Amino acid sequence: MKKLYLHIGIEKTGTSAIQRFLAINSQELLKNDFLYPEIGRWHDKSHHGIAFSITQNNLWDKSIVNVEIMLEKVLEEFNASKASNLIISTEVLRRYYLNDNFEIFKQWVSKNFDELHLIIYLREQISWLSSMYNQLIKDPNVRYYKGVDEFIDEYKVMADFYSLLTSWELALKGIEYQIHAISYQPKDQSVLNDFLNVLDVDKNNFNDDEHSSVNPSLKRPAFDLIRHFNKYEIDNRKKFNSKVVSVFDENSVPAVSGEYSILSYDLNIRLKNYFNNSNKRLLNSYSVFLDLKKVASCDFVAYNGVTVKNISTLVVELARSKEIS
Repeated sequence: MKKLYLHIGIEKTGTSAIQRFLAINSQELLKNDFLYPEIGRWHDKSHHGIAFSITQNNLWDKSIVNVEIMLEKVLEEFNASKASNLIISTEVLRRYYLNDNFEIFKQWVSKNFDELHLIIYLREQISWLSSMYNQLIKDPNVRYYKGVDEFIDEYKVMADFYSLLTSWELALKGIEYQIHAISYQPKDQSVLNDFLNVLDVDKNNFNDDEHSSVNPSLKRPAFDLIRHFNKYEIDNRKKFNSKVVSVFDENSVPAVSGEYSILSYDLNIRLKNYFNNSNKRLLNSYSVFLDLKKVASCDFVAYNGVTVKNISTLVVELARSKEIS
C-alpha cells in the first residue's frame, strides 16, 4: 500500500524545524520506508518548489516548473527509492486547493497512492497572528510595514481554522484521505513526536535537532525599528535587518518579555470573541482545542535610556555605511 503524507503547516507552528528534521534524517527515513524527496526541495528544506508548481505565483523565483513535469519527477524519485510512503512538506500549499493545477495534483494522488494523510498543525489564533505579523515584518522579501490593526483586518480570515479544514475536506472529495489536525503550543518540545506518531515510526531512530531555534521571531524593540524602515528602499535589506538586531544586542537593550506584546489588550478581547464560535466547531468536529489567551500590551518608548530617536539615528548611519551596501 502506497501512502502520501502531505504536511501543510500551517506557518509558525514549528514547520521549519520539522522540515529540517526530515531533511537531516532523510536516509534514516528511507530505511523506515519513507521518502522525503530531493525533487522540489528548497534551500530551507521545504517542498515549496512542488507547491509553487501548483500555485504558479511565486514572487521570489520566476523559474517555476510546470506542475505535470514536477509531479512526474517526484514520482520518478519515489519509484526509484522503492519506498512505500512519500512525505511532502510545504506550508505554501495550505491556501491553494481550488485552482486547476490542484485538480491535476489530486488526480496524480488518486492514480499513484492508496491513501492521502493530510498533516496540519494549528496554533491558538492570537499567538499565531502575533507570530505571523512578526514574520512578515522581518522577512526582507516582504517588507511589511502596516500597523497591527490593518494586519489583523487582512489576516484574521486566515486564522479561521475550522473553515480551513472544512475547505480542505471539500477539496479532497473523491479520494481516500485522513486529516491529522494537531494543536501546536509555542516552545512545546513534542512537535516532532506528534509528527512521527502520525508516521508511526520510533523517534529514537533519528537525529533529534528539535531544540535549536530554526526561525526565531524578532524581539521588541528591534521589531519596531525594522517595521519602520521597511517603508524605505535599502540595499541588502537582509544584512540591514541583521544589523538592526545586532545594534540592540551590542547596546544591551533588553527585549520586552511576553509573546503577545504586539497586540493590545482590547484587540486581544476582540479576537477572542471573533474566533470563539469557530473554535468550538473545531473542537467538536476535529477534536482540536485552541485556548485563546488575552494579555496586556506594551509600548516601545525607551529601554534603559535608549530611545526610538537615538537608535533610529544609529541605524540610519549603518544604512549609509559600506557595511550594509
